[in-house]
Amino acid sequence: MELLWLPLMLLTSYWYFQSASAGTSLPLRLLVSAHGLVAALLLIGALLAGFSGWHRDAHVAVFL
Repeated sequence: MELLWLPLMLLTSYWYFQSASAGTSLPLRLLVSAHGLVAALLLIGALLAGFSGWHRDAHVAVFL
């Protein structure tokens, strides 16, 4: 179920990148549209940590 969010996050970044005005520089367009990609990478990292067993129950309190 969590993986259904990945395409939405990536599409959001793509949409922000494409909808920037034509005069916007490439570095600024990348910076503005990076939030979806960063969120997707964080989600993938969290899933990998959870499924690989590289986690502790004490760390769950941070997310609660």
